[in-house]
Amino acid sequence: MINISTKRNAIAPVTPQPSSKPTSLQDLDRALSTSPRIAQLGVTQLTDWWKLMFLSTHKGDIDATLHAIERLLVWRQSYGWNDLPNENFPAELAAAKFYFHKRDMEGFPVLIWRMDRHTASKNQEEVEHNVRFLVWFMEKAIREGIIQNRVTILIDRLHITSHNTESLQFVRHAIPNIQTALPEIIHKVVVFPTSTLVYALWKMAQTLLNPRVVGKITMCGGGDYQKALKEVVDGERLSRKYGGTSTDLLDEPGWEERAKARQGIWWDK
Repeated sequence: MINISTKRNAIAPVTPQPSSKPTSLQDLDRALSTSPRIAQLGVTQLTDWWKLMFLSTHKGDIDATLHAIERLLVWRQSYGWNDLPNENFPAELAAAKFYFHKRDMEGFPVLIWRMDRHTASKNQEEVEHNVRFLVWFMEKAIREGIIQNRVTILIDRLHITSHNTESLQFVRHAIPNIQTALPEIIHKVVVFPTSTLVYALWKMAQTLLNPRVVGKITMCGGGDYQKALKEVVDGERLSRKYGGTSTDLLDEPGWEERAKARQGIWWDK
């Protein structure tokens, strides 16, 4: 595994990280500099953090890394990736539907997605807005050094209604964009509790997902989810809501005021 380091700039994490193998990065930079096609796509804005992530994913294979970087840069131009740091989503942040709570057993930050605080929609413009907020949130977490390598995601479906439940339309829009925008940063995903509808969506979603990602996702129905969560996060770091002993301030009375006061990414380390 190639360690991921970073230089301080617009899209990279600001937290110092371990030094990488300089020869690998030098070889990649040399290959990138000799590709006119990639140069036209704005590769100079791709930080060392991202380059090393791709090298790690493709196990140092320069050709495979170049192909993946080109695909990412094409997508970034079409999606307006470089505009993300200048955007803001105050209402979504105040709703606290995404936030980080502690780390998993392997030291990766744990992202909580509270579906009961999420408003689903079948309107295409609103679907795109919801997905863009997720991309924006993850990019910001990388840039601020919260995500330094991988992230574990807990998708909490407790107490949801049809008002919160996303459709296949959302899945079809979200997966291609998330997979392209954030390649290989997913460590584990636990979805709980599931239902017949969720399993049906899951079967459809698998056809869109990279097989490596499929193997990282656990679907938990009924009362099995607490056991599954404790296999990912130590009980002392797991919220009491999920069967652990940790206090989650965004699940306690007054969480609305805390979220509004923060107006940024919440991470209880």
